[in-house]
Amino acid sequence: MGYGPAMAGFQAMHAWEGKFADAYFAQPDPDPARFGLPGEDHGSRDHPLLSGLVVAITDYHPDVAR
Repeated sequence: MGYGPAMAGFQAMHAWEGKFADAYFAQPDPDPARFGLPGEDHGSRDHPLLSGLVVAITDYHPDVAR
């Protein structure tokens, strides 16, 4: 799955209202073009928000004076 399909899935999940039950998981994957995203898979798996690299973002704690 490339960037476009992954982001389309994230956006569709974010827009879902209610509990994530069988109705949510039974629907087809969203069309990336609906969100203005590319549909092809370019093969990269290093997007910071859509890969295991997200740990570097969520584990970051800025050094600020309190």
